[in-house]
Formats: sequence, C-alpha cells, structure tokens
Amino acid sequence: IVACGTSAELRQEFLPKSRVDLVMRGDPADLLATLKAANIPAELIFNKSSDDGTGQYSLLLEDAALCQSPDLLKILNRSELFSLISLAPRHPDLEEIFLAATKRSWEETIEKSRLPVITPQKET
Repeated sequence: IVACGTSAELRQEFLPKSRVDLVMRGDPADLLATLKAANIPAELIFNKSSDDGTGQYSLLLEDAALCQSPDLLKILNRSELFSLISLAPRHPDLEEIFLAATKRSWEETIEKSRLPVITPQKET
C-alpha cells in the first residue's frame, strides 16, 4: 500500500497545488512575470511545443479558487508580451496521484539508504 484516503485527501497530500493547463504563444517567462506583478505565486511546467510556435504548460497555483476564477483569465489576457490560446483547470486523476505517491515513496527510500547505519555497541 502506497497511501490511503479519499481521492481529495490524496490529491491534497501528494499534489497540493492547483493546476491549470494552458496553451500559449510567446515566452513563458513573460507569463510568470505577469503573474508575479499581480502578486500570484506560480510555477510553470513545460509539457510540449508544437510546430506552430505554441507551447503547452501546466501552471501550478497555491490558490485553488484562482483556478476557477475569471480574474486569472483577465490578468493573463492583459499582457501583450504573449498570447494565451487556451486555459483549463485540471484535476489530477488517481493515476497521477499514484505516480506522485510512489515517486515520493521511492525518493524517501533512496534518502534513507544514504543515511549512515548506527549499530548498538555490545556492553563488555
């Protein structure tokens, strides 16, 4: 067993940030700068690019309500430095949660194997 709980509990434990899938044309650094100027902390994960110059990304946000808010769309549409083509909230499915959980479990196992082993000394 890797983890147990409801889907929502596991999502919160292993993938706590809210996700938005987006497609854009332009420099992703400009998108992050636009969000930073609006006091919205975010991370951007590159997924893939297309021959037409667009890129697909996952935007990770701390504020779950912002994923559903029209304010995010307004903020991103104001910039002339990049073109937003699509924006859609994304809820990780159980497979993604399982992969995140097993990755964390594996990383913890590797980290533990690097710790020095201390054996008790026998009294003489």
